[in-house]
Amino acid sequence: MTRHRGFTITEVLMTLSLLVIFFAAAGEMFRSTVLLDRDCQTLSDHASRVDSALFRLRRDVWNSRQIVVGDTRRLELTTFTDQIVWKTNADGSVTRSAPNQRSTRWDGIAATWALSSDGIGLTISDGGSVPMRLTSQVLLAKRATP
Repeated sequence: MTRHRGFTITEVLMTLSLLVIFFAAAGEMFRSTVLLDRDCQTLSDHASRVDSALFRLRRDVWNSRQIVVGDTRRLELTTFTDQIVWKTNADGSVTRSAPNQRSTRWDGIAATWALSSDGIGLTISDGGSVPMRLTSQVLLAKRATP
């Protein structure tokens, strides 16, 4: 009687166990990659909205003849041509309104913003260690002129 060479049940079970472990790890890596991609897109979108709002706010403050912060959530800027009102809302959105212009809204960027002014500049604090300061060049020049 000749003996046929083959795999034992133990060898087959060990191979299947290794395959299950490999595919479980591969599946988890795929899931992590998809979640990371989604989070990166969300962060990029948020950064883009913050950048857009701050670009517009910086331009408005730069040309302001008067900066008035009503409370930490409302800002009134007087330029040579317009009276511009910025509001940070409880839902984290920011709105900008000016006469004869469409109101602009940026959602979900300013939930923790607090606004303050020293007369020539605007300070935006978001609870972090370094607040952002925007200065009116018009008011700064007026202050420097004797």
